[in-house]
Amino acid sequence: MSENTLTIGLYFIIIGFLFKLAAFPCHLWAADIYEGSPHPLTAFFVLPIKIAIFSIFLRILMYVFIDLYFIWNYLIWLSSFYSMLWGGIAALAEKKIKRFMAYSSINQMGFLLMGLTCGTFEGLRATLIYLLIYIVMNTGFFIFFLSTRNIKNNKSMIYLTDFNYAAQHIWWYTIFLVIILFSMAGIPPLGGFFGKYFLFFHSFSIGYYSLVIIGILTSLISTFYYLRIIKIMWFEVQPNAKRLLFKTYLYDLKNLYLITGLILVFFLLINTQFFIISSNLTKNCLYPLI
Repeated sequence: MSENTLTIGLYFIIIGFLFKLAAFPCHLWAADIYEGSPHPLTAFFVLPIKIAIFSIFLRILMYVFIDLYFIWNYLIWLSSFYSMLWGGIAALAEKKIKRFMAYSSINQMGFLLMGLTCGTFEGLRATLIYLLIYIVMNTGFFIFFLSTRNIKNNKSMIYLTDFNYAAQHIWWYTIFLVIILFSMAGIPPLGGFFGKYFLFFHSFSIGYYSLVIIGILTSLISTFYYLRIIKIMWFEVQPNAKRLLFKTYLYDLKNLYLITGLILVFFLLINTQFFIISSNLTKNCLYPLI
């Protein structure tokens, strides 16, 4: 088999996974599909499906095709760079929650691919640490989103401006949502900040300076639109608005929702467990299971 044929075949495999992960250059479908899907199905796309596919993707590249790193790392680098850039900028103009989360997810996928680009144990471990934090952040967000409904029509929130009414009646739960959004933006000392820090630190040590720079810039951009949601919730409250327009139905998921916020707040105290889990997962990706 010639080298060109091998390269084309490997690129086709990678492109197929990038399409499933909604990462650049196969990301354009995400916003429309997320918006047109039922709300629980959107959460299913963002969490279990994407996590399972990404885990398989890591295993294939770092175990099966690790000897071809010099072939696939450039494509992963491009996907990481433009996923962060596209997701960070495109989310600025969105007004609907699910389209907003689609672009936010593309941006976060760029960060996940950053550590994979390094092709090292430390880089993959940083990716898996961020993946664990990604699970916590998005689980908390979607619990709130799916559990908060309009009393009149019993439907979930649609527009970002709907957070305005949610904060007036269920302000206690929106405090934890603020924590989750700050973590997504990478505000210290929350878990999301340290997840990005580990990725930036190792990418910088490898020499991927452009990835680190674009990652920092898109983090600053994402801070703006995450703060916009917080601003809508807490500082754009209409005095004459109906306070009972939105109500949360967390019930059995309340404890899980609160736990996600607490994990992000006290990440410094439990980071050792994250390192142990991510190190074990990294070894499983790099070496054969016995």
